[in-house]
Amino acid sequence: MFKRMIAVMTILAAVLCLGVKADAADTRHTKDDTWLVYWYLCGADLESNSHSATLQIAEMQQVKLPPNIKFLICAGGTTQWYHPTLSEGGDGVYLYSGNRLEKQADWNEEAGKTNMGDPETLKGFLEYGEENFTADHKIIIFSDHGGLNGICYDENFEGDGYFPNDGLTYDELKSTLIDVYGDSPEDKPLELVVFDACITGSYELANTVSDFSHYMLGSEPSVWGWPFKVWIAALARDPSMNGGQIGELICNSAIKNYTSDMRLTHTFSVIDLTKMPELREAYEKYFDEALNRSNEEEGFSGAFARAAEARTADKYSNYYTDLGLLAKNTKSIMPDTSKKLLKAIDKAVVYKKSGAYLKSKGISTYYPYISTENTPREAVNSAKEGFEIEVFNHDSNYKAQKEFYQKLFDLKDLPESEDLQLEENSTGHFVATLTPEQLKNISVARCVLVPVKIYETSDYDLDLGGAVLYSADDLKID
Repeated sequence: MFKRMIAVMTILAAVLCLGVKADAADTRHTKDDTWLVYWYLCGADLESNSHSATLQIAEMQQVKLPPNIKFLICAGGTTQWYHPTLSEGGDGVYLYSGNRLEKQADWNEEAGKTNMGDPETLKGFLEYGEENFTADHKIIIFSDHGGLNGICYDENFEGDGYFPNDGLTYDELKSTLIDVYGDSPEDKPLELVVFDACITGSYELANTVSDFSHYMLGSEPSVWGWPFKVWIAALARDPSMNGGQIGELICNSAIKNYTSDMRLTHTFSVIDLTKMPELREAYEKYFDEALNRSNEEEGFSGAFARAAEARTADKYSNYYTDLGLLAKNTKSIMPDTSKKLLKAIDKAVVYKKSGAYLKSKGISTYYPYISTENTPREAVNSAKEGFEIEVFNHDSNYKAQKEFYQKLFDLKDLPESEDLQLEENSTGHFVATLTPEQLKNISVARCVLVPVKIYETSDYDLDLGGAVLYSADDLKID
């Protein structure tokens, strides 16, 4: 699911009640520290349709930065810039220092457009910053659409043939960071990585950037954007903040900027990436057990699927679940590894701001849900094909997890409708009797009212049209 942006953003006063405290032994931050904020700004259709990048840049410009804080912006990926400076200067690298926004470099002068989904663009941008600026602390912000295995999808430049809808995969993101900063650098070069995009508060993405940053901020479900002024103004006043505290400010200001209805279905979270080794160990043991038991115990895959389906997540996505809710729901069948995974999540997620609807733990993981937008058989096929393309061919998922998910896809289907016997009981309910083997592999029960032909002659045909009722409920096995 892609990020959707509010066209009008509310300017908020800074709120400095911070819950993520700096460690007493942490000597990495002082008030005299210097900061460089890399902003990888893929405007896409969010800018051309809603002026979203223009609004965020305008908010940044409301804060006059002190000499020790600078913003370096890589702008591209849209057919139209509406901000006057970018509209005149076009794609390229811009520097915001003090209260001046000025263009520094072009990437692709011949084409006139910058492929933000090309890892070479990100690599060149970061190398430009490393060669021309020094800073005690660095932040990277990725703004645009987010998806299952990628971020920063360019707008489709119709007629010109420019990299339509190209995006950075997680694999490409990690390989680029390795090219710039080395493989698993001893000192993490980044203080905070911010994903201003949908479906980015995931274990997979945290694992991708964990070697390079102290903190990460993302959103489990879809994102409507957030104000920039609050956290930039706070950092300008107090450069001794750590990445977790900056992330908390962003979480709070994002939720406050939404309407009451929008707040119900959003979760922003700050993940302490220094806790990833413990979380990774718990995560892998959890899926090791799931895979091993699915190979050894008949019906385990179905029981796991039922637990995973019992979710409260973004209705626009069928491919992820809150990792904490997944672990909580599977405690009855995987008590030890589920509890250890929950403890590791609580340590890694140092701050989250959730709507009342989601009840999330602050970090998600991929799960191949069957869409409720299609008939069950169509959904199985489309979900399997899409999931394999987006996830199975990349390294961002754990191998045992991929193998286990493949087993979930391969669960036996129910018989065709003509083979499934329905009988009306004394209370007027229709009952279908399934075999024990069929019951073991069911994850969810769905009811579809399908078109019924009610009148037909040689010149007249009448039916009820499309499906008029579709429901899904937790399966209760008797």
